[in-house]
This record gives sequence, structure tokens and C-alpha cells, in this order.
Amino acid sequence: MLYIEEGTRHTAWSVSEWFMREYLSNHRVFITVEERDLSMEGVFGWVLRETENEYTIQIHRGLEYDYIPTLLHELYHIYQWVNNKPQDEYECMSMELPLFEEYQRRYRQTT
Repeated sequence: MLYIEEGTRHTAWSVSEWFMREYLSNHRVFITVEERDLSMEGVFGWVLRETENEYTIQIHRGLEYDYIPTLLHELYHIYQWVNNKPQDEYECMSMELPLFEEYQRRYRQTT
């Protein structure tokens, strides 16, 4: 299940829905995506594990070009959790571009 907080870009819905369908469809997860001012924290985004299957992704409100890759990065952390993989920051960073390119290819096919 996916919840996009009011005031969050519509892009968050299409990206998150695609990722959940492609990578998390065999798992019962609840994801909330919200935009916040994270400039004081010095991060583009992060994911909070609320319970075993509930997650909140917070994305920095000021992002432009890095918005989708950052969202995919945080979604990949959820993928790691639900598949009992270690939280590997390097792996998440290395997956940003391939996931972004795959999303773009699939998105163009459906529009």
C-alpha cells in the first residue's frame, strides 16, 4: 500500500507505484512518501522503518534533478529490508542510475 502525503510531488506516486509493482509485489509493505526540508540534516532523503512492514520515506523538498534517483535510492533500502539483505549504502547508490533508466523506459512504454 502506498500513501503520498499532501504537498508531495505527483512524481512520487508514479515512481513508487512502479517500484512496488516491479520489486516489492511479493511483499506486504506500507510506504508513506513525504517531502520535508532536510537541509539541516544535510541529506537528500532517508527512509524510516516504522514497523516490520511500514516505512516512511522523507525526501528533501528542494531537490530538482536528484528527486527521482533519491526516491529510488530510498525505495531500494526498503527492498533490502524486506529481502533480509544488509543495508548497503554503496549498493543503493550503484542502483540509482539503473533503476532510473529502467523506470524511464517502462514509463515511456505506458504513456
